[in-house]
Amino acid sequence: WRFTKNNIFSVRSAYYVEWDHQFARWYERTEGQPSQRHPIWANLWSFQVPAKIKIHAWKVLHGFIPCRGVLVNRHIGTEDSCPMCAGGCEDIMHSLFTCLRAAKIWSCLKLDKFIDEACLTDRAGTAALDYILCAPSRVSLI
Repeated sequence: WRFTKNNIFSVRSAYYVEWDHQFARWYERTEGQPSQRHPIWANLWSFQVPAKIKIHAWKVLHGFIPCRGVLVNRHIGTEDSCPMCAGGCEDIMHSLFTCLRAAKIWSCLKLDKFIDEACLTDRAGTAALDYILCAPSRVSLI
């Protein structure tokens, strides 16, 4: 069994092989170690920004932000609409990119077209942030 260090089959190793097979793209993007798996991690930790911003971005990329939509899916609370604009389910994509208040901020920074492009890459906010942080023009963002 080539998937373990000692070449002995285990249910645990089979589970990880199957999980990797089913979720390989997501896993490579979100797995923090090693950083050579996906350039997002090397990029994220190399930015010259305060640590709390890097940690927040790390939490966003891992989906650890407790947005209302996520909390409702976990049966914590019953209201999933955005408290700022009441314009839809508050998830990572909405709270960071498509909420009216977030869109105003991106517009003031003259990044609204770039953010719109990032939002087209995937429905998930984590994928949009991944796109932004790995984009060649990201240097002008930070």
